[in-house]
Amino acid sequence: MATRERRWWSRTSLAGHVLIDIGAGTARLLDISYGGFRLESKTLHLHPILKLELPVLGLSLNARRVWSNRTNIETVWSCGAALVAPNDSEGTQRWRRLVDTIRDGSPVSSFRPKH
Repeated sequence: MATRERRWWSRTSLAGHVLIDIGAGTARLLDISYGGFRLESKTLHLHPILKLELPVLGLSLNARRVWSNRTNIETVWSCGAALVAPNDSEGTQRWRRLVDTIRDGSPVSSFRPKH
């Protein structure tokens, strides 16, 4: 019997289309949390480790694919991924600031990475 990992963070759905680069192609970011994200992709082979790139925001993170499945006949895949960086890493802290920005109702464009 398959086991599911317990989700520790509440998710925030994203309005509109946020396109991201996941190393194997592009994907649409559906929702985010402190611990990871859910996406849709037409990429048939999603790697076990996804490199999430948001160059406009100066953000690059690795995430472990937790689950994936086909969502329709046109080979659109849905995937959930968990961040693999330590909680105290700079990338994880910047990701959490992005999540907070979106939860506050601010547009993603208002996110300014702290260097």
